[in-house]
Amino acid sequence: MAQVLPVVQRPYRRMIRQRWRHNVAEVSVSADQDVAAALQSLAGLRSVTVLRLGGPGLKDEAMPPLAALTSLKRLDLTDASSLGDGTLKIASGLPNLEALILRRSGFTDDGLKYVKSLKKLRAIDLRNTNATDAGIAQLEGMQSLVDVQLEKSKATDACLTSLAKLPLKSLNLNYNTEISDAAMPVITGMVTLEQLQMEATRLTDIGLQDIGRLKNLRRFGCRLADVTGAGVAKLAECRELTRLELRETSLDDEGLKALKSLTKLAFLDISECRLVTADGIPELAALTGLTYLELREIKKVRDESFATLGSLVNLTELNLEATRITSESVPVLLKLQKLERLHLGGTQLDDAGLVQLGQLPALKYLDISNLGATEETIAKLRAARPGLELKVN
Repeated sequence: MAQVLPVVQRPYRRMIRQRWRHNVAEVSVSADQDVAAALQSLAGLRSVTVLRLGGPGLKDEAMPPLAALTSLKRLDLTDASSLGDGTLKIASGLPNLEALILRRSGFTDDGLKYVKSLKKLRAIDLRNTNATDAGIAQLEGMQSLVDVQLEKSKATDACLTSLAKLPLKSLNLNYNTEISDAAMPVITGMVTLEQLQMEATRLTDIGLQDIGRLKNLRRFGCRLADVTGAGVAKLAECRELTRLELRETSLDDEGLKALKSLTKLAFLDISECRLVTADGIPELAALTGLTYLELREIKKVRDESFATLGSLVNLTELNLEATRITSESVPVLLKLQKLERLHLGGTQLDDAGLVQLGQLPALKYLDISNLGATEETIAKLRAARPGLELKVN
């Protein structure tokens, strides 16, 4: 068990985890008040590879000891709102840094110029920051970078030109409403991409015309985008896809037909896709490799359409919240013997159907909220599946 050693005494939250003999490898410090004096002890922890610093009590002026941590590989400044460009300047001298997390920290665009000195940096996280295109441009030419997280930053289409020649494997543009179809010619030229997240951007079918160029793409998400079956048909050209998140898009039955060609797909979220009809649902039956399927709030998922999905025997998690299935669908559910997590809140199952779910041999979590299950039914489920986590309300 890791030994916990104090670095910053109360009232500050603190933790040092000692994992290898007496060499401290991981340190976390979160402070609401100035702790400059206590941070001097960091300089003596030369073996630290992971450092997390958070809270408004941490200031740039107290960070010089950081320079001594030459073994550091991961620096996480999440919620260190008072740490800014001064800290980045110090961090720029860390020769082995591979991951830099700056979520909700206090740096400026100009401060990102210091990042260019980090020759081994593989991942930078700028989520929930004020980083603009000007700051993101500082990353241009950093050939060690493979992971750039820009969710909820100030990025626009223009920033993509700065990233175009990086060997990126993962790019997160979620919730940047100034990212549009105009960015896609650059993005589809990033042929090393394996993960692309574009939720709540202004992506449409037009932007997906050349998405098939991304032959290595394994994960794609575009929640809330105006992407229809025509766009999904283009996505289906990415044969390596294993995870697809299309929640609240304009996905329709034609899109569901196109998905059948994605034989490696393991994770699919099409919840709240209101253009999907009862005729389209059976198309999912061909996706027998799925381990996760979310159909939440698709009202056209009824007993008749769901009956075709008994072929999805590899599912470990299934979300049917607020669909219209009844206890007539229980025999189909019982075919899914690998289910570990099942969400049925707001469906139309009755007590007689719910009790039968205790026969699922791998079930660990069951959501039966808003079904009015009786105490007797709940007791029978617990008896059938000792240790089952039940969500009732």
